[in-house]
Amino acid sequence: MNRQRTVVILGGSLSGNKGAASMALAVADGVRKRVPGAQCILFSPYALDDRGRSGDLGVVPFGPMEMIRSIPAAVLCWLTGRRWRPKRGPMAVLADADVAVDVSGIAFMDGRGLATLGYNVLLVLLPWLAGTPVVKMAQALGPFESWLNRMAASIILRLPVWIGLRGAGTEASVRSLGLSNAEPAADVAFLLEPPEADEVAASRYLPTERSVTLIAPSAVVDRASRRAGIDYIGTLVSVIHALRAAGHRVQIVAHSARTDAPAGKTNDLPLCREIGQLAGVPVLDREIDAYEMRELIRRARMLVTSRFHAMVSGLATATPTFVIGWSHKYREVLTEFGLEEWVVDFRELSAEDLAQAVLDLDANAGAYRKAVERALPDVVASAEKNLERLLAVLNTP
Repeated sequence: MNRQRTVVILGGSLSGNKGAASMALAVADGVRKRVPGAQCILFSPYALDDRGRSGDLGVVPFGPMEMIRSIPAAVLCWLTGRRWRPKRGPMAVLADADVAVDVSGIAFMDGRGLATLGYNVLLVLLPWLAGTPVVKMAQALGPFESWLNRMAASIILRLPVWIGLRGAGTEASVRSLGLSNAEPAADVAFLLEPPEADEVAASRYLPTERSVTLIAPSAVVDRASRRAGIDYIGTLVSVIHALRAAGHRVQIVAHSARTDAPAGKTNDLPLCREIGQLAGVPVLDREIDAYEMRELIRRARMLVTSRFHAMVSGLATATPTFVIGWSHKYREVLTEFGLEEWVVDFRELSAEDLAQAVLDLDANAGAYRKAVERALPDVVASAEKNLERLLAVLNTP
């Protein structure tokens, strides 16, 4: 028990989606605060970018090809009763770890494609085959209506030591599988605590608190809207015009960003630039880290977003937040605060109605903040369960 304890964090990165970064950093900071000397290692698909942002957090490359190449070593490890251990590569690190933590924000959801399902499976299966206990931080799971997704989930979700269920819809879906290793817990990103330096950095972007309305769009929702014939960009531009007409200062920020990378589900910067140009408003045209993003949202007058963890930051900082979502995961969390009226599915977008709803939220900002202040202590206590269950595994001989 005197040796250094090692935690491997899977399913996240520091670059790209700042939601994944928020979860990974909340886990790493929480473990190291409670277990002095513990080593945390992030298995990242963007290892080259992340190493420049990681501080004392170890980073191991773990993109799709590394995951696939790890399968033979993982299977061999399992077949030999874990007596054989790989000597190099990601599986060597994973096999020597005390616990593997999956910080995926959403997994085993119908309709996300075979590649995503395979990714969800391997994040749990690879460490399990290596004999390393797996803990899944609270996340959205299901629904499981597709036979393939249901079969995969019913097998793989029995392997973790513990699974956090984020929201009533997720809990109902997972209970239908008959699992005994899962319990409700709030998102671990509610525990993120930015250092003072990041508070200072955010103040450079928004010098005056509660004076600027932030717009944080999503390339994922934009792509889904295009497939459905919905003008997501035009709708947001109309909302921005309505906000400015009402006297708001507006700025656009990319909650998911990778500098110099092409547009994609982990890079909203190109989308932000397009919206900013069409609406004639400034864009924070760079990638900032998860700590800075939390503080930036804390300083905003209000937030309009389609990014789940931007919403979490809005709730964590009592910043009035209007959400344009794409799955049950948004409403589940807002319901815990009694604020589910402030989310709309992207399929129901109407520029005029949405603009009025956002302005109504601004008019009810005081009531919104009071609702957050009432509910937040219980939500934070629920989020603490993620670390409590992780530490129980970590401290087991």
